[in-house]
Amino acid sequence: MKAFQLSGYKADPALVEVETPRPGPNEVLVRVASAALNPLDVKLQSGAMQNYFPLTFPASVGTDLSGTVETLGAEVTGWTIGDRIVARTAPTSGGAIAEFALVPADQLVKLPDAVGFDDAAGLPTAAGTAWQALFEVADLKAGQTVLIHAGAGGVGSFAIQFARAAGARVIATASGDGVAIAQRLGADVVIDYHHENFATRVSDPDVVLDTIGGDTQVRFVRRAARGRHPRLHGVAARRGDGQGAQHPRRLRLPFLGRGPARDRGGQGGARNTRAD
Repeated sequence: MKAFQLSGYKADPALVEVETPRPGPNEVLVRVASAALNPLDVKLQSGAMQNYFPLTFPASVGTDLSGTVETLGAEVTGWTIGDRIVARTAPTSGGAIAEFALVPADQLVKLPDAVGFDDAAGLPTAAGTAWQALFEVADLKAGQTVLIHAGAGGVGSFAIQFARAAGARVIATASGDGVAIAQRLGADVVIDYHHENFATRVSDPDVVLDTIGGDTQVRFVRRAARGRHPRLHGVAARRGDGQGAQHPRRLRLPFLGRGPARDRGGQGGARNTRAD
């Protein structure tokens, strides 16, 4: 089969011919229909993430994909050959940008017929990160206020929609064309951070979703430390909680529905690539 691989950090991806992998007992071989690239993939290629996700070379490229089930591992249940799925591989494994990809069975989510492969491939990292951060880490509830940084970005754009659907009040930061995008997505208040200091505009949010970090995080934490939020930090935190969202052990995209056996279901926006 054909696949894109890296020969080392900072190397250009190369299209190579490799042997089609065989699934292990708890793995599924997926025929890839579409794949997506995220900022995480660029950081993996550059070596910026090697302390967290070290690669073994040659390393296959990409984590987010959609397609159909081709072969089942011996111990996999609940899936059928030909099932339409969306999936995410581990950053250290990659392999999404190839004709076939090996995926752990708990990293598959059944794809509704109404969702196309190209759209689905852009969901796992961006939408999965937003969902995990808001509801699994921060436990966002209806009536609460959430501050979402980079509201027009990949994670932020999903987070605005999820939070509004959950009945939360949404304050988002953005700039340039992103201000209008965040407004269209449903943010109640959009702060243009090039012209306003969000730390002085926002007081007492219940949840902060921050995929930017650095000075953005520091400014708000300093502001929050004078109020009721002494430990807001990480990707997402609720009031008084220092815990941030982590790489999910199981892919969870509950807004797509349930997988066949049980409910099955990252950063940045995705760029889709069809595997022909």
